[in-house]
Amino acid sequence: GPLNPVNLTVRIEGKLPIRDIKSHHHPVVISNPGGGPISVKLQDGPVPADRDFELTWFPDIPRAAVSIYTEDWKGERYGLVMVTPPAGKSPQVPNRYREIIFIIDTSGSMAGKSLSQAKASLRYALEKLGRQDRFNVIQFNSHTSSLFDAAVPANKKNLSAARTYIDDLDAQGGTEMRPAIRFALDGQDDRSRLRQVIFITDGGVSNEAKLFREIAARLSDTRFFTIGIGSAPNQHFMRWAAKYGRGTFTFIGDLDQAESRMKELWEKLSRPVLTHLSIQPRSEGFIEAYPKMIPDLFVGEPVVFAFRFSDGLKAFKVRGQGPNGLWSEDFNLENASTGKGISKLWAREKIDNLGSSVYWGVFTDEVHKEATDVALKHELVTRYTSLVAIDETPARGPGEDLISKNMPTNLPFGWEYEKVFGGKKGEGMPLMHKTLLREARISFQTAFVSIKQAPPTAIAANTNTAAKTLTLPQTATPSQLYLLIGLLSVFGAILLALRWGRLGSRP
Repeated sequence: GPLNPVNLTVRIEGKLPIRDIKSHHHPVVISNPGGGPISVKLQDGPVPADRDFELTWFPDIPRAAVSIYTEDWKGERYGLVMVTPPAGKSPQVPNRYREIIFIIDTSGSMAGKSLSQAKASLRYALEKLGRQDRFNVIQFNSHTSSLFDAAVPANKKNLSAARTYIDDLDAQGGTEMRPAIRFALDGQDDRSRLRQVIFITDGGVSNEAKLFREIAARLSDTRFFTIGIGSAPNQHFMRWAAKYGRGTFTFIGDLDQAESRMKELWEKLSRPVLTHLSIQPRSEGFIEAYPKMIPDLFVGEPVVFAFRFSDGLKAFKVRGQGPNGLWSEDFNLENASTGKGISKLWAREKIDNLGSSVYWGVFTDEVHKEATDVALKHELVTRYTSLVAIDETPARGPGEDLISKNMPTNLPFGWEYEKVFGGKKGEGMPLMHKTLLREARISFQTAFVSIKQAPPTAIAANTNTAAKTLTLPQTATPSQLYLLIGLLSVFGAILLALRWGRLGSRP
């Protein structure tokens, strides 16, 4: 049954008027007592933690607005800027030739609603491609394959082939993302086109660092957009992959959201408000802003960045590429509002930037030292630092033994147990393990045939080559449990053999 009940209350307070407050996966009660902060509470009280709670709202403003806050902290000055795009559609810009690469996850964890959402999202995106666009579709599970060898024109023939290809997609196997990302980011031939990669997955992956390194090394001027599918995507990977790729993260938690969310994303892809944003001081002094790569400004998604600046700095300039060419605007720090906690936001962004700089080849020890210094100065808990609280109250009586056990958790909403873990009572084999076993058998048979046919001097080389061709899926499995079962089976077989041996030796 459902476990880990959660209750929460959200209070929204800000200077800009907002509209269309909506909870997408849980019924809520919205109130605004006395015209103060807006309160949002779960309608049914505590609910099981088996999906994300998602709350959205929109600014109710006719044109872009900029909010600036500053803070003095321990003799240093910090600032925070939020650029909010206007409500409605983004400005029209001349059509630019684009190359759009779709990557879709078809691993075993995508079975059921997740794959249905992903397919619906892909179908909608295909319908919106222009005649001047080029595209390709890449799928991955334990292996990577693509519809076309390279991006092709979005004509009727190719789009029809893509629809058939999408209809035939099935969830099976593990989650091997790296070859798919490498294939998509290495395929850029026409530099005159705006290149956009759309990555659709439930994010069931544990090797985030390697994937971030692939994106950083191969991104160039491509924009990397991520779409999280299902009730519990790996938002750490999805959000940071989009951040490193100067794109956006879109969450589709329900099949009914597929068209509306893809419509919003397509609006962003088609006409960004501002791109290639940067911040520069307007007078003597310095300004240190994070994130270093400020993301593009899209309709429906504000851009926020924090900065530290010298005491003598009075103004700064934000520059970018707008629909009509170069865009720039000056901002006066003397007119900024006073805020709290900005120094910690800046420190957190700097530490995140230092952590990601490893993917760009910065020496790890240098990152560790600088990030630790910033974290200690601003009293932050990070991967390098901890805050320790000492409680001297006894938690268990003298002589009592420590108890260790596995804590039960909820299966993410919409997941199919049998597809991911096998039968409820343990019978049967999960699809991802069937796929792995089939691959192992094929590789073994191939290696065996090669050994029989090859001359004696080539046997060792062929054996090594065959062993390297086996690609293991990275989807998490209960490996310790399977190892224990295997060991018990081996010991059982040994005991059985000994018993039969004794019986056979009797006169």
